[in-house]
Amino acid sequence: MKRPGRRNPARGQLRRAALLAALLVAPASAWAEEPVSLTDDPVPVTGPDATPPGEAQLSIGFGFERARDGRPRRTGLLELGLEAGVAPGLEFRLNQSGEYGSPARSEGEKAEWGGMTQIGFRTEIAQESGAMPALGLLGQLRAEYGPGPIAHEAEAVLLLGKSLGEGERPFQLYLNLGWTARLDPIPGERPGRYLLAAAAGRAVTTDTALVATYVREQQEQGERDLNLVGAGVRHRLGDGRTEIGFTAAAGLGRDSPAFQLAFAVLWQLGGER
Repeated sequence: MKRPGRRNPARGQLRRAALLAALLVAPASAWAEEPVSLTDDPVPVTGPDATPPGEAQLSIGFGFERARDGRPRRTGLLELGLEAGVAPGLEFRLNQSGEYGSPARSEGEKAEWGGMTQIGFRTEIAQESGAMPALGLLGQLRAEYGPGPIAHEAEAVLLLGKSLGEGERPFQLYLNLGWTARLDPIPGERPGRYLLAAAAGRAVTTDTALVATYVREQQEQGERDLNLVGAGVRHRLGDGRTEIGFTAAAGLGRDSPAFQLAFAVLWQLGGER
């Protein structure tokens, strides 16, 4: 989860923003015929498959983070997001988030407001074939703002996905390998940071999936790497369009949060039965 202002060492877990009003009246799609997905909100891992043209996903997410002892920061997060297919294998993504909390390491610091605007694309590179995983690429630009100057970043993430086992609900593995470049670093900030995020899980029924996650990310300034281990559940409601998800994660190491909680509601729009 992001910290307000420029000090945001833990990436926001929830993604997507905006509204496609015309799609709200589109016919129901075949989402319910497929097992519920294991990636994206509120799971902090992105899958390689882009949203098909004419379909979209809207989401709203809520999060909370508690820092370790001696670092009293508590941060609340609200995010709105959109993923929309614009061409075969190409997806447009837009996200707007807001946070409220204290980035302090001492009790004397007051809480501040912050936020982030993010725009990008996800594209499919290769489908899964034999021992080869599915490959995708996520590219994003974002602006982070809060009590300090606005920070601008560019991010590229390689997305991998692999199915193990037979049947309609195989075991799934996902891996994200990313690099974030700060376009206007101030003294003390790293000009570039790496990201490694992995998820493993499976749909236990057509409508319910369990996921375990691990995230390791280099932080913006001199802190040690962020490390989070978490678990979550995704469930699709009876209308076949709406999914809800919950994840809980614990930090490993002195400069990682004590814990994070995230909840999201997602609506699948467009398509045909």
